[in-house]
Amino acid sequence: MPRIGVVLLIVLLAGAAQIPGDFDCFAVSDLEKVFEDGYNLPAASPARVELFGIRGETISAQFVIRANRDLKQVTAGSNGLRASQAGAGQGLVPVAWNFVGSVPVPANTPNTLDRYLIRKAPARFPDYLAEERAVEIPAGQYRTVWLTVAIAKDAGPGVYEGVVTVRANDASRDMPVWLEVLPLDMPARRHLAVTHWYRASRMAKYHGVGEAYSDSYWSVLAAYAADMAAHRQNVFRVDMESIISRRDPSGAYSFDFSRFDRWAEIFFNAGMDILETGFVGSFGEGGFSSPKIVFRRFRVEQGPEKKTVSADGAELLPHLMPALERHLAEHGWLRKTVFHVADEPSNHNLASWREMSQKIHEWAPRIRRIDAIEATGFQGALEVWVPKLNQLNTWLADFKDAQRRGNELWFYTCMHPTGAYPNRFIDFPLIATRVLHWLNYRYGITGYLHWGWNAWTEDPFTVMNEARLGPGDAWAVYPKKNGVIDSIRWETLRNGLQDYECLRLLEDRFAKLKQSAGLDWLIASQRGVELASRVVPSMERFTRDPRVLYAARRQALEEILDLDSKPRLVVQTNPPEGSAILYGPASIELHGWSDPGAEILLSGRPVAVDPSGAFHENVSVRPGRSTIEVKARLAGVEKIVTRSFQVLE
Repeated sequence: MPRIGVVLLIVLLAGAAQIPGDFDCFAVSDLEKVFEDGYNLPAASPARVELFGIRGETISAQFVIRANRDLKQVTAGSNGLRASQAGAGQGLVPVAWNFVGSVPVPANTPNTLDRYLIRKAPARFPDYLAEERAVEIPAGQYRTVWLTVAIAKDAGPGVYEGVVTVRANDASRDMPVWLEVLPLDMPARRHLAVTHWYRASRMAKYHGVGEAYSDSYWSVLAAYAADMAAHRQNVFRVDMESIISRRDPSGAYSFDFSRFDRWAEIFFNAGMDILETGFVGSFGEGGFSSPKIVFRRFRVEQGPEKKTVSADGAELLPHLMPALERHLAEHGWLRKTVFHVADEPSNHNLASWREMSQKIHEWAPRIRRIDAIEATGFQGALEVWVPKLNQLNTWLADFKDAQRRGNELWFYTCMHPTGAYPNRFIDFPLIATRVLHWLNYRYGITGYLHWGWNAWTEDPFTVMNEARLGPGDAWAVYPKKNGVIDSIRWETLRNGLQDYECLRLLEDRFAKLKQSAGLDWLIASQRGVELASRVVPSMERFTRDPRVLYAARRQALEEILDLDSKPRLVVQTNPPEGSAILYGPASIELHGWSDPGAEILLSGRPVAVDPSGAFHENVSVRPGRSTIEVKARLAGVEKIVTRSFQVLE
């Protein structure tokens, strides 16, 4: 064959492998929801998927396939990301992928203005990570490929590159993926207490398991625990009904904790830190509006035939609670356990709740109590306070005072709050899920609770929550035979928890510097709070722009690394950066430190530095001149730190 014919054949074969026009691929932020019909399509970044992260964390990305004609057997694949420079650890970072599946949402979250919704219902919304390895995409439709990138603990710092290849209709497209691994480590210890309540009562329907406490039951429960732990949840519930209560003919009680123990061990072995149990009270007649909290009833085995009868909690608990306390202590779990009295007490039944809580404390004084609460008057009767986010905002001063008095302070979301507040509803922007844990850091709230991890309807893929709940309120994962299918909201919650840890890393770095350099004036958490405030200026205001969140995250990591090279430069202001200040004039207290011997320039002007490297100044700011620049020079190297404010006229 003539040489020109060989060249032509090669070109034709290459064209057959990559036919132009069948489909296109483009990258979008993992904080954008992409609808299959192209509704409100986010701005594309067509060149490549770009990521950054630290060792030991799992990060997300996504790109979109746009079908220009009907596509059959659409699939994807990746050989991972390889180090593009020498010395980058093992040189390979794996990339997992899933198509994003959509679910029908018939009605939007109640009591929410249109401007807070990502789209009006009815419509199909993207939500779960489909397990299908091949799909069809009709012409004119879009389908998202979600990427999950687990950075190994021993990955070397540097840049890693690779592609995800999409194939359909005998055509293929490569989506380049670029990852920068920064030389920092995601803490194995989880510094935020996080619980999503789960149900194990309907495993037979959703997972095909046998009866309760069968081998298949424990197997699925272990799958629950593993998935939660992989998403940095570290608190788990064990139902009190797992404890077998027995009463002999004389009326004496005994208790079998074997099922309780196996349940707890499954979750502790998965890496969980805190055990939740309890809920011994409920609302009296009238439900939530009842002024009374009453003891619920418990199943008790009675007689040699083990007949099950119902016993009032007021009769059973004086025996069960001391036994539970002793049992937890014997297993080393007492300090790891929190106990619920009754859910969501309010002012109108607070007195009744306090009475019940006091009895629980008398029967088991060493067990810490926790409850989701809708009032403020719990001092002396509750160790872990969990107000709803909107009520935390309204009564923040009271709750922070309780925290200063030694109580733990968490917050929770559920079917409320809606509107301007962030929450994990399917019809809210995806970033509204991620910023929940930026709020934790911003306000020094050390835990988060949500009631619905798997409170599924008969078919959660086709029937959303009951109408009074917002879509997605009742679950964050979907069922499959032997476990669960993750949602993009569940992935995003994990990513938000990793953001929290990045801010904690910055705080820890400042805390070490404060101690080593003797900087009594330095508030170790202030810089992290300043960066978090860019993302969540308040509890009901958060950025909708993924670039703002990722810029704040990146800056936190870079500021940690910046403290590893000289001249180190620390700047702290009173009030914090970003504060709104009324001009009249406006003055900022500035405190700083650099390595001894460094020259310090404040907006180009030299300032006095004491022998330890510390410097202190008052700086005037005004409208149009509201940014302060501090420069350190040492041995021919410069570093610059800026702090900006809102100066109001």
